[in-house]
Amino acid sequence: MTDERYLCAATLGGITRVLVSDSEHFLFDTDGFVMTAAGGTEITYDLDAIETWCRSDDGVRDNRALLDAWNLFVDMPDGDSLFRAADARAIGLYDKLFHSCNLPSMTPPGREYVPVWLASEVAALKQVLLLGLAELRIRVR
Repeated sequence: MTDERYLCAATLGGITRVLVSDSEHFLFDTDGFVMTAAGGTEITYDLDAIETWCRSDDGVRDNRALLDAWNLFVDMPDGDSLFRAADARAIGLYDKLFHSCNLPSMTPPGREYVPVWLASEVAALKQVLLLGLAELRIRVR
């Protein structure tokens, strides 16, 4: 593990917390909670907006925010959880979301991937993200 620390902000339950990670995972204090820090950061995750979307009847929108949230949840240290199990089963769904972001490093110039999301895929995506939110919620003070 490196001594470098990275900060990102996450709004969850109406409270914005600055989370601390190394280059791979969130760091935990001795009580098993995600470490938080005072100070600003360039990256902010609006997890309340993600949760609102997950509980809505809306189709997939703001693919990048959804992908960023999923990646945030994956950055929690390994361990048995419902999110980890859902994440392991949903690799195809993750890939579809990833490619729908049309990242410049992955998308040839002049090309764009616009997926058609089945209702079952949208429901599964919402379930995975809700499990990630639940997992993070119990790991943050």
